[in-house]
Amino acid sequence: MYGHNPNGIKGDDLTWNAVVGITDSPLCRVCMEADETPTHVVLQCRGVAEQRAAYQSMKHLATTQVAKCFMPAELLE
Repeated sequence: MYGHNPNGIKGDDLTWNAVVGITDSPLCRVCMEADETPTHVVLQCRGVAEQRAAYQSMKHLATTQVAKCFMPAELLE
C-alpha cells in the first residue's frame, strides 16, 4: 500500500505495524491478559491502573475546586 509509511521507516509492513502499534492479536498491548477493548483499558487493565488512579484523583480535585467557586462561603467553613 502506497503512502502508509509516512516516516520513511525502512522494512516490511510488519515492522511498520509494530512501530505504530498495529497487531493481529486481540490481547491488550499493556497487560497481555485480556482482549484490548475500551472497557478493559479504561476500567480493568492492571497495566494502566496507576495512570487511571492519577486521572481519577485529578478529576476529583478539579471537580471539588470548581464546586468551591459556586458554593456560599458559609458552607465552605
